[in-house]
Amino acid sequence: MNKFLLALVMVPAISFAAIKSDSKGGGGGSVVACYTPDGDLKSVELLDVYEGKTRGLKFLNFSGDLNQDVRTIVERFDKSVLGKEWLIEDMVQLESKFQEIPRDAELELIQDAWPVYLPRGCKIKQLANYYNKNVIYIDGNLYDKMDYFNRLALVIHEVIYAKERFGKVTDSRYARWITALALSEKNLFTPIKDYPSTHICYSEDSRTVFMAMPLNEVKDKWRFSFINLNGHKIYSEKTVDLFLTSSPLSDAISDRNPSFDGKAHGTLSSLINPDEDITVISNQTSMMLSWTGSDPGDSFEKVPMTCKEFQTYPER
Repeated sequence: MNKFLLALVMVPAISFAAIKSDSKGGGGGSVVACYTPDGDLKSVELLDVYEGKTRGLKFLNFSGDLNQDVRTIVERFDKSVLGKEWLIEDMVQLESKFQEIPRDAELELIQDAWPVYLPRGCKIKQLANYYNKNVIYIDGNLYDKMDYFNRLALVIHEVIYAKERFGKVTDSRYARWITALALSEKNLFTPIKDYPSTHICYSEDSRTVFMAMPLNEVKDKWRFSFINLNGHKIYSEKTVDLFLTSSPLSDAISDRNPSFDGKAHGTLSSLINPDEDITVISNQTSMMLSWTGSDPGDSFEKVPMTCKEFQTYPER
């Protein structure tokens, strides 16, 4: 049975000043730490888990074997994850990167945790801070109070947020929600279908990428199936159907309105973060995308998209 490291690697005291000065905004796991009336630490729950509970999620029971439990979780993502075995390996090996800070110190709080409410006697504390690809600093006082389930959740969170960091996402709200869903009884990770698409469209920075397929012979109605959206990796099918009577996706313009040059509005269909609004402004030569996400401030306006034809569906 694989167990989490009981003795974390201690960080030499001389390096702690560097942790405080260089790691602000580095990303990491936050927890809800609850205390007794005397001020003693009573319990520690990963923020992902706490937020999942406040949103009505109930969680699976896991075996206690890290290899087995990580594989169970990753398999729920189905075809939406590229390099599934690599992802499993990353999760299993993550604990080897944990380094404990001195027991008389604490990590500075990263300001991306905004719960609406907390239980009385509880505080948001910083459990982990990503320093670089080889080191994640850990507050051992908090870690010692965590049960296996919350330690498992931390592993999932850190690897999911590493993918977010690659997409230049600057806060962990989406990663926390994906982590909570991955651990929950409610499996919302619907497979991303291999639609018979004709185009792939992407922003200049590749933070938004989608496949496009025509839904009729006239090619004025299209389905977009997203792979990335504002830097977020899509783990469950997210699509939108739009009428585009003029767009770079088709050589032919609809007879309905051949001079059309304007907007098309739609709502993204997804079990994860539903009811997100999207607007496309297009003509024969250009396309711009606007999107409003579920989290406040997670949106973009009029991002130019480049669309190219392709012959085979890209591997995930």
